[in-house]
Amino acid sequence: MKGKYVAYNCIYDEIEEFNTFEEAVKWLEAIDYDEGIPSEVVDGGNFIAKITHRSKYKITDSKDKYCQKVESYNDCVNCEIGEDDCETEPWPYSEDVETVGEVIYEEVTNEK
Repeated sequence: MKGKYVAYNCIYDEIEEFNTFEEAVKWLEAIDYDEGIPSEVVDGGNFIAKITHRSKYKITDSKDKYCQKVESYNDCVNCEIGEDDCETEPWPYSEDVETVGEVIYEEVTNEK
């Protein structure tokens, strides 16, 4: 399970995820300031934030929607997905990928 909070330690440029606010506070409180509290910390450099959205990959196109057997451009031959559904064109992206998409940001809910 991914955390609901992130805490940032500006002294060591570290970030961690936590399930509770209290865990994040404990992590920041455990920083050893043996030479005194640095001005970066005094000025608000350390912080705790609640995660409201997370990235998700949304597929926008799939290789299986395209003609898998193309004799020449726009000339579909024996297409396995059927003549009505075939876009009668070859896969316009690299042969190394089966899908293409975009990154979207989905709201985090308490149920997840």
